[in-house]
Amino acid sequence: LNISAENLLNLINDILDFSKIEEGKIELSERSIDLRQLVNNIKMANRIRAEERGNIMKVLLDADLPQYLSIDEVRLGQVLNNLVSNAVKFTRNGFITIEVSVAKNTPTHSSIYFAVTDTGIGIEKDKQQLIFEHFSQANSEITREFGGSGLGLAIIKRLLSLMKTDIHE
Repeated sequence: LNISAENLLNLINDILDFSKIEEGKIELSERSIDLRQLVNNIKMANRIRAEERGNIMKVLLDADLPQYLSIDEVRLGQVLNNLVSNAVKFTRNGFITIEVSVAKNTPTHSSIYFAVTDTGIGIEKDKQQLIFEHFSQANSEITREFGGSGLGLAIIKRLLSLMKTDIHE
């Protein structure tokens, strides 16, 4: 009952977020955050579920990362948590890595590269763009075996667009 309630709450929150994004009602709220702490919190939030599935999680942080960045912590956390959560869901007895590195650094601006990689089931090359459409998954077998609404990656894609960046393989 508890798991079903959590799944329903997650679905409702995804639908609400997707609706807000589609209507242009989400505004980014930037503030100075400790990026290392945010990434480690995401790892810790997903650690137990990852361990239950026999996975090992690692975080790789570039030594050149600035201590603080000005960004919308809630939305960045939502993007990263969704990616890590998917990696955990689709990986069994494998590895999940969260990598954060500096792509470009100037005295006033930093471009940060994030990568979430796993040894899970993967996505066929010809299906990789499809999964970013709302209510879409790579195939119906995925829905039956792993569940999900097909909204998470569509939300990520749109949030990243608001941040003037993108997601790719």
